[in-house]
Amino acid sequence: MKIHLAIPLKFQLRVTKMFKFSINRFNLVAALILLLSACNSVTQPEGSNPIERLTDLSGNESRPVFSPNGQHLLFTSDHEGPEHIYLFSFDTKQIVKVSFTSGRNIFARWSPDSQYISYTSDFEGMRKIIIYSLANGESKTLTEGAYANWSPDGTQLVYEKPTENSGVNLWLWDLPSQQSSELTNLEGNENNFGWSYDGSWIGFNSRASSNQHLHAINVQSREVRQLVGDRDGHEWHSRWSTKEDKVLFYTTWNQEMTDIWTTTLSDQSAVQITKSPIEEYGPVWNKDESLIAFFSQTYGSADIHIHEMETGKESPLHLHQLVGELTWTPLHWSPNANILAVVANSEKDQIYTLNIDSRKLSKLIEDDEHQYHPEYDKSGEFLAYQVGINEIRILNRRENTTVTISPELEERHQRTIWPKWSPDGKKIAYINGIGGAVDTNELWVANSDGSDQHKITHSGGIRNIIWASLDEVIYAYDSSTNYTFDIWSLSLETGQSVPLLKDSANVQPTSMAPDGASFLFFGDFDGKNKIYSMSLEDGKYQEIPNELEYGSWPVYSPDGQYIAFLSNHNDEKTFDIYVMPATGGSLRRLTNDLVEETDISWSHSGEEILFSANYGNQDIWLVDVDEILKQKDEDK
Repeated sequence: MKIHLAIPLKFQLRVTKMFKFSINRFNLVAALILLLSACNSVTQPEGSNPIERLTDLSGNESRPVFSPNGQHLLFTSDHEGPEHIYLFSFDTKQIVKVSFTSGRNIFARWSPDSQYISYTSDFEGMRKIIIYSLANGESKTLTEGAYANWSPDGTQLVYEKPTENSGVNLWLWDLPSQQSSELTNLEGNENNFGWSYDGSWIGFNSRASSNQHLHAINVQSREVRQLVGDRDGHEWHSRWSTKEDKVLFYTTWNQEMTDIWTTTLSDQSAVQITKSPIEEYGPVWNKDESLIAFFSQTYGSADIHIHEMETGKESPLHLHQLVGELTWTPLHWSPNANILAVVANSEKDQIYTLNIDSRKLSKLIEDDEHQYHPEYDKSGEFLAYQVGINEIRILNRRENTTVTISPELEERHQRTIWPKWSPDGKKIAYINGIGGAVDTNELWVANSDGSDQHKITHSGGIRNIIWASLDEVIYAYDSSTNYTFDIWSLSLETGQSVPLLKDSANVQPTSMAPDGASFLFFGDFDGKNKIYSMSLEDGKYQEIPNELEYGSWPVYSPDGQYIAFLSNHNDEKTFDIYVMPATGGSLRRLTNDLVEETDISWSHSGEEILFSANYGNQDIWLVDVDEILKQKDEDK
């Protein structure tokens, strides 16, 4: 019972169409049609896949938890009515039921040796803690209580127990003596989040005041410490480090968007991990604590992001595009690899595992309409792209709102194409024309909210545009009206245009260098499209050579170290995406298929490249170039 939701191509490129759409896709080995819906099996070519569906029961599955040895996965399902605990074996692919009470069974946790499972069962009018043995399949009720967590040595359980005055205190159950003892007796409710790495402290949230704050209690001395000072807001979803006295959590401090922080036992200071204006919550470390997975509301619905602790880089997984809408349930990493267990919903909640190290490419925007020319602003909060041939949309990623730019002209068959952000992200330049006639193409500018749309050229013949500065744009201009384009510069302040490069060749400007001193263009001076750089200071240009000789539509990475470009000088004779150092030289091929990729641009972080391609529909896609470049460096 295994469903793979990705299509491997050469260079381990995964192209994955979205959950709620029919997917028409080819493969170089065999043509296939992938129809993806709930409970359907999927035909796939050979190769490893980054994502795998584990469950296919008739109900909803949730709360996946890997065993410490990585051989099993616990989860909860309601397919028999009340929620029960089930065990999935990665070896046999079998599912075994481990809870048998008549009530609701939740919060399953592994013993450190992977031999026992504790869970909370709600039956006979009260909550009880039950332990299940994998060795003999027997269950034993321990005590009244809920939400038990095992100590690192497996000899004790901390759990929550209601008080007579409707509060909640923490208790300890000692397995060797089979005795319990009260651990906390504070005002308010205490909700535990487990043991410190050495078993000497137990962390909990306490809500003695209007805010929920992090605390820890020493198991021996019963000393209680508040882990962060009093803040205006809550701390949630806390997780201990397995290496040191550090806690990972997210906050709602000062009524701002939630961010992720860490704190330590030694003091009340807190270190901010994420600073995005978008909501982030539910963080969890991987085994070696080099990565943090967390939920983010990037596109208005939940997605999972990965934060690299060493570099501070963050990247979205776009899982809602792979498996449908994500369901909020605590994330869980495998102890053996960078594999993440998640829950997603179509008609029901199902459990998937995702190999983080295998992800490469995903669709960016859910839309049946054709999409072209994607471009982020420098903040990464806004994405401009062309829809069809007659409008431009600007997506606000934080608020999940869209602004449409489409000048109201009397002529029919107008085209509104090629959006380009100004350096400060406040304006959009674009081309508007009639039908397919280049001589009608004029350069327009609008504010990023769609207001003040106005034409700034009156000569026609405009093609590609780039911003040189806030007051200057560079564009391709067919001055001779014979489809041979030159490169011109336009001052927005004076309205004057001057030629930068007039030659018998056909040339197109494509990308400004990050320092603003030069720009990239491509041209066919010798009959072959090649990539060049022109200095704005002296007007001189030089070729940037590559192994293919051919190249077009080059774009600088945000740091200026790399150039992405298109070339069809390959066996398939289709345009694929390549990356090379900014000075030229060796290449890295990012795509390798029979579909032509177009309209390339870099994400604001430089970790991904956006492009447009028709895998059944002309959509905007992302390829994870950062991982590919890392692999290239490792291969040297």
